[in-house]
Amino acid sequence: MVLVPVSVTDKQGRSVKGLSKDNFRVFDDNKQQGLQNVSLEDEPTSIGIVVDTSASMENKLPRAVFAMHELFVNSNPQDEFFMVEFSDAPRPPVGFTSSARTLEDALVATPLGGMTALLDALSLAIAKMQDAKYSRRAIVVISDGGDNHSRETVPHLVRMVEESDLIIYSVGIYDESFQSMEEIWGPELLRKLSNRSGGALFDARDARDISEAVRDIVNQVRTRYVLSYYPVRKPKDGKWHTIKVRLAGSHSHHLRVHAKAGYYAFAK
Repeated sequence: MVLVPVSVTDKQGRSVKGLSKDNFRVFDDNKQQGLQNVSLEDEPTSIGIVVDTSASMENKLPRAVFAMHELFVNSNPQDEFFMVEFSDAPRPPVGFTSSARTLEDALVATPLGGMTALLDALSLAIAKMQDAKYSRRAIVVISDGGDNHSRETVPHLVRMVEESDLIIYSVGIYDESFQSMEEIWGPELLRKLSNRSGGALFDARDARDISEAVRDIVNQVRTRYVLSYYPVRKPKDGKWHTIKVRLAGSHSHHLRVHAKAGYYAFAK
């Protein structure tokens, strides 16, 4: 059985509830599949927070702390969290914990400076998620984007994202103008990684943007549909198989579907 976490939003980015199995169409390698079930439950989630503490974030730390606070305030009370901070390299994860104060205090106490190893930090967070309590999992990246110091590569990290059952959301904290090439290319990198997992990038330049972005992320995490189906052709080739999820009827015109791009089948 293939499980596909899906969130549906309207034009304002608000999560849409009330959809049923008849509203969804799923295509596996461009072949329509018969859905077994569609569920929508507010289940507890294991959430990894990846926070940029490099030199480019020096004047943005208060906004990063605020983003974390908004995440804790709006999440399911049963959610568990861990945090990975990074600059030249990712620091050891803090958590899992349900204590917002523990993570907020750790972030405020972290010295800022150094280069940006975003890919290495995400790689560590994906590995840490193997210790998660819950099957529903998400990573929230808080950064101005870009990478100039990772040993990890984009293609390999994308493969890790594709093989993991988690969704990446990014809060891009930007100034009015970009100060470096890393910041210029940062949004595209964050968008690529987020979209590949079925998540999204949210641009944020002030407190209002951040608050709206985090609320949208939490709404998508908490109101996520899970679609299940058995592929018509049972793939056991170890290869990548694309998934496309569409909405049927009038829903397709004014709503947006966020779903992972595919999966790797088990090899024989």
